[in-house]
Amino acid sequence: MLQALSLALLTALALCGTARAQRAIPRPPEELLVSLIGSVGPPPAGRAPAAKLELNVEDTRLPFNAEEARVLSGSQLGANVLEDMEPNRTLYVRGPKELLDKIRRASPEKRLEITGFYRTGSRNLLVNDVKEGDVNRGGERSSVSRR
Repeated sequence: MLQALSLALLTALALCGTARAQRAIPRPPEELLVSLIGSVGPPPAGRAPAAKLELNVEDTRLPFNAEEARVLSGSQLGANVLEDMEPNRTLYVRGPKELLDKIRRASPEKRLEITGFYRTGSRNLLVNDVKEGDVNRGGERSSVSRR
């Protein structure tokens, strides 16, 4: 009986150790094409952003309230991208001057959709499109937001 109990205990400890070791393995960096939807400036009244970020656009720091993130190319979920971005908060935004100017000039009441390439674990966003105004909200809520 004691031998069976100790065998069961050893098996349980081995299984727990294996599960813990699997969680500790970090994912390799991945290049993603992402779309961040939100607004520059203070968050809209009565709405909590999914992630509070700071965009560094040519040495101009802008608060960005990300409502959603969509992964257009890659194997991550939008919520995982926001989770990856938020601890560092500051994203260094690079791209064509006219797109960077759109972000810098955006008013807080306008929603922006910023599309660009993001490498997980980095703090850089290479912008290739910026849409302003009534950005499509989409219905795919399961993977786009942590709310």
